[in-house]
Amino acid sequence: QQLSNLSAAQWLDQNTTKLDIDILFYNAHLQSYSVHKQTFRFAEDGFVKLYFRHETFLAEPYRNILWIIPDIFFGIIILRMLYTEMLELVPACMAGLDGFCGYLEFWNIIDWLAIIIGIVVSV
Repeated sequence: QQLSNLSAAQWLDQNTTKLDIDILFYNAHLQSYSVHKQTFRFAEDGFVKLYFRHETFLAEPYRNILWIIPDIFFGIIILRMLYTEMLELVPACMAGLDGFCGYLEFWNIIDWLAIIIGIVVSV
């Protein structure tokens, strides 16, 4: 019904250049989710190129309590990096703008990028 309504509304016409379809499946037997992403790219000459990606992951990632140990270690490493960078950053900021500018060296920026990416990945 929905597909026929969309077709009648002409949501896909000759001006369409890209169509994305994302579908989420749940497998109750395996207790897992699967994400299917499909992209159709429409060229001006009528050529249609199809891209797709399929990813499956567990609905309950810590089914076994021991599986959380690597994540705890990762979190500890990220928190330790944050602590050591803060030990450098706070005195530099206390020295004013010149101290902060002196703190912004290549490797300190790399450390902060690693901390931010580590937090984003762990969440």
